[in-house]
Amino acid sequence: MGNENSGDKVGHPFYGNQWDNTGGVSKAAGNTIELATYVPQRVNKVDLSPASKKDISNAILRAKNIEPVITDMVTGLASETGGTPQGLKFRLKSLQSAESEVGTKMREQKVSTEKAIEGLTDMNRYTISYKDEDYVEKSNTVLKSLEEKGWNVYKDKQRNYWRENTPYKGYNVVLTNGKTVFELQLHTDTSYKLKMFNHPIFELERTEDDPLIRYRYTKMMMGITSLIPNPKGIDSLKGVKK
Repeated sequence: MGNENSGDKVGHPFYGNQWDNTGGVSKAAGNTIELATYVPQRVNKVDLSPASKKDISNAILRAKNIEPVITDMVTGLASETGGTPQGLKFRLKSLQSAESEVGTKMREQKVSTEKAIEGLTDMNRYTISYKDEDYVEKSNTVLKSLEEKGWNVYKDKQRNYWRENTPYKGYNVVLTNGKTVFELQLHTDTSYKLKMFNHPIFELERTEDDPLIRYRYTKMMMGITSLIPNPKGIDSLKGVKK
């Protein structure tokens, strides 16, 4: 889910019997969400060698060096299109998060440190939110501007979560100019607020070992996500040319 907030337990605003913990369906504010299409991923904790940790630190340094250029570009495009840059303090992946993800990739995918680091496409990551009614038009505009600046989709990594049954709504794309890679998330103002509300629950879910507790965390996030209306004309969100 991108941004790295604290993993503290969240004070939840939903009360009464709006949460149904007895079956495979979550109910929130009168909405019903089937969960069969979403399976939360496990995070494996692994020990990294000193050499692997050094390689990860060097990757973080490279991301820091390019960060000012990407930040100026993204914030400039947000201003030009009437959007709001969100979560800029999280624009660089933390060392702790990078080490965790690299270790997991090495263990699960049986790859080298170099290959695992190559898979971290959100070392530099940004979010722009728009008013709900402007979302599709403005998102298409900013994506077209990026194309014109020479940025293309990196390894087919773009996904329109508005069309999927997951505890997250938004449009995510990883972009490259042939030298640098960064992730961009496009949200409505509403979806961004609820994403941030869900994030502490997500942190609890992804580090929980008990599958039943993890499942209930997922149900909570799905219920919250169900409150986000799809932007008008979402099928017209074109994405970036491959």
